[in-house]
Parts: sequence; structure tokens; C-alpha cells
Amino acid sequence: MCSKYATQVIARVQPGGELEYLNCGHVLPLIATSRGTVVRLRESDLPLGLLPHAQYESASARLWAGDRLILVTDGVTEAQSPAGDFFGDERLETCAGKDTGADQIVRSVHLFRAGRPMDDDCTVVELSYVGAEVD
Repeated sequence: MCSKYATQVIARVQPGGELEYLNCGHVLPLIATSRGTVVRLRESDLPLGLLPHAQYESASARLWAGDRLILVTDGVTEAQSPAGDFFGDERLETCAGKDTGADQIVRSVHLFRAGRPMDDDCTVVELSYVGAEVD
């Protein structure tokens, strides 16, 4: 077992909306659909560098026009309120389902913390799929 490792998500979206992703121990990605539902992409492998001979497999999902792929660091879900509560997956899903962008998710984490300092980075990446181009 290695003493240093990293988590990572690699995602590739084809023009027709096919999403192939590889999650190496990172916070589970979300798809916020254009219909207002949130789907958590549950396929995940070990973090990179944790075990020297780890095997990794990609998974797939489908994006439709208006869907958003949302990736966050654990600093988002592990952000704490002054009472010590975590922002968590449920709050993240609720926030993402309100058709809010990455900036609003970061603002929601900031409001939740109510002045409590961050213990980790707070990074949100959002990919909006507009649909396949039709000629």
C-alpha cells in the first residue's frame, strides 16, 4: 500500500450525449437532469496510487440536452457549519437539483458555513450538455 494517493474523475462526452467516466475514489459525480432530477453516478474505483496493481474500469451514462454533469471536491461535501454539521451529499443533491450553476453551489456552501473556515478546497466543475448539433 502506498502512502500517497490522489482521487480523480475523468469524463468524456460524445456529441450524441454518451458519457464515459472513470472515477478513481473521488466524490461521486452528479447528473442534474433538465427534468429537475439528480442522478448520482455510483461507479467508482480505488484512488490513484493507493495500491500499485489496482485495476480500473470506466462506466457510462447518458446526457440529454439541458443536463449538467457536476463534479465537486470533498471540500464541498465535508464543509462544516458552526455546529459541526457537514454540507453532505444530500444538501449537494438538493442544491444541484434546483437548476443552479456551479457559482450558486459554492455560494450555498459559503452560506452553510456561516463564517466557519474551510478545512479543504471547495471546487465545483459543471459541464452543461446542450445536445447534439443538427445539420
